[in-house]
Amino acid sequence: MPGKQKNSHEKPSSPVSSPCKSPERQQFNVDDPDYIRDLQRPAEDLNEMERRKRVRQILESKAFREELEQLIQTERNQENSEDRLKTLERLSELILPQTYLKHPSLYTLKSQFVLPIADLRGSEATKYSKQERILRNKLACLYRLIDLFQWNEGIYNHISVRLANETDAMLINPLGLFYHEITASSLVKINMTGRIVDPGTTGLGVNEAGYVLHSAIYQARPDIRCVIHLHTPACAASGGGDDAFNAH
Repeated sequence: MPGKQKNSHEKPSSPVSSPCKSPERQQFNVDDPDYIRDLQRPAEDLNEMERRKRVRQILESKAFREELEQLIQTERNQENSEDRLKTLERLSELILPQTYLKHPSLYTLKSQFVLPIADLRGSEATKYSKQERILRNKLACLYRLIDLFQWNEGIYNHISVRLANETDAMLINPLGLFYHEITASSLVKINMTGRIVDPGTTGLGVNEAGYVLHSAIYQARPDIRCVIHLHTPACAASGGGDDAFNAH
């Protein structure tokens, strides 16, 4: 029985793809450097990323911006310096307590809480004159700056300031605190005879050798208001040689 013959020149039909077949998935490379880096990321970095996210949310929030603008506007409208100091204290309370600092000089610490510098508030501040409070804040700021620039070495470095209204008294750091721990309230007030007038909030006392050096300078030079005595590593290394300071 003769059947219908196929055309020998007819092209074979291409196979019909199934409509339910999903597209080809991208291969996941386990050797990808970015993937390996994410796996090796320590938990501290993840916590740091989460903390930065929270800080960013606070800084970008409308409530925070309005409160900050209100404080700045209040500070502009105030003429009394006491009111200005109170506004600055509110700003420091708003920002500094949530701030953490990582610094090369503190490499042994994972994170360092920033202590407020101007920490004289309430009844504690009333026992000091306005001039002494300003000097305490400035001297504590100087200690922090020297710590940031890594000009200090250990705790046997001292910075002192002569009190303007009390020529026989000076402010100096207590023995036992690092420079990044110095605050306005922790400074010790001592007179030129060695009697501690105000021990500060730590009660640690002062380094006797440092006090003798600073008091001798103040007594010999009444025009000097501040003395900075540092042991920087560079100067200590250059001064250790026999011919380090010989003139050529």
